[in-house]
Amino acid sequence: MRQPSTPRFFLNLSIGTAILFLLVSILLVQLPKTLPNLNQLVGRSFQMPSERLLQFLTIEIPFFRTEGVQATANHQEIEINGEKQTLIPFFSFSNIKPEQWIKQEIPSFSQMDHLLASNLEAGDYRMESATPEELVVHEENKAEQSNNGQIPAATTEKKNAVFIYHTHNRESFVPETKKLYGNEQVIVYDEKVNITLVGKKLGEELDKLGIGSVISDEDYYPDLEHYSLAYAHSLGTVKTALQQNKDYRFVLDIHRDAPPKKDKSLTTTKINGKDYALISFVIGTGNKNYQQNKQLAETINETLNRLYPGISKGIIEKPKSAGTNGEYNQSVSPYSLTVEIGGHYNTIEDEYRSAKALAEAIADIYWQAVKVNTIVEPSEQ
Repeated sequence: MRQPSTPRFFLNLSIGTAILFLLVSILLVQLPKTLPNLNQLVGRSFQMPSERLLQFLTIEIPFFRTEGVQATANHQEIEINGEKQTLIPFFSFSNIKPEQWIKQEIPSFSQMDHLLASNLEAGDYRMESATPEELVVHEENKAEQSNNGQIPAATTEKKNAVFIYHTHNRESFVPETKKLYGNEQVIVYDEKVNITLVGKKLGEELDKLGIGSVISDEDYYPDLEHYSLAYAHSLGTVKTALQQNKDYRFVLDIHRDAPPKKDKSLTTTKINGKDYALISFVIGTGNKNYQQNKQLAETINETLNRLYPGISKGIIEKPKSAGTNGEYNQSVSPYSLTVEIGGHYNTIEDEYRSAKALAEAIADIYWQAVKVNTIVEPSEQ
């Protein structure tokens, strides 16, 4: 025996359901007319406060959310336990048109008027066509769109995965201070135009790529008795940040380099005809997280040079000596790195391009780790 096709089965089911709705709706409308004293027959079992009744109806039937239905309900007041309550007889709704209800709850029926008015047979009716292929965003195109400032393909949502701070927050750039003060004096530290702008840019680019970040613009200089004490001050910032958030997977102290020669080429590379500030990673060998810090630096270094060949100068290891304790605040976290972006003769545009490149490398590493489920939870450290 031939079985009915699935589309025909669902069509019959839809038509049967619609007819049932229509019959019930007509009954609801006509019943108050034939039984005017229905409330007295059913007693208070069919009465309840109007607000509660409408709340029940609107949850299950969106049609009852309309102002017309709620405004035209017949109200009456009675006293219950000494308090006046506004009631709605259960079947006393006026201005409810069954066809309007059905059309709103079953969208296909809203097209019937159009069919009849146009004298079209059902088989001639043209349903809405599919979205043009060129407007469909496929998975492989999402990452590219995220780099163009559009919605990122993935996001850390409320989690912040990157903490950015600046131990030497006033490190500045000679081309910018010359423009700012209009003279030829070489100024390499400045309160306004400094490395914190690069940190903010890095945070903005990470956000575009779906990576949440927190940026500290703490100015340590007013409290410094000596320049060498800057790390002691910034250490408190890092410890507080790590106590407040256990989700950080990159703790970055952003600096700019200061080569002895006044030569921009020492801290600059050209990629696609544009100047990029060279990036390097400083790892202190005198801290307990040395190997993990170094491994993270190597991963970022490799990713950076893959995305932007030649942009990274590599990793600089600094042991404990008379001039440094080999810590650089990196002992507080296995994810802690000191990153130098450019030098004091780079422009802010050079710095911003490299900050964007660093953001892309970090995002690439983070999402790859998420993909293969290798993000280490704090309890596992």
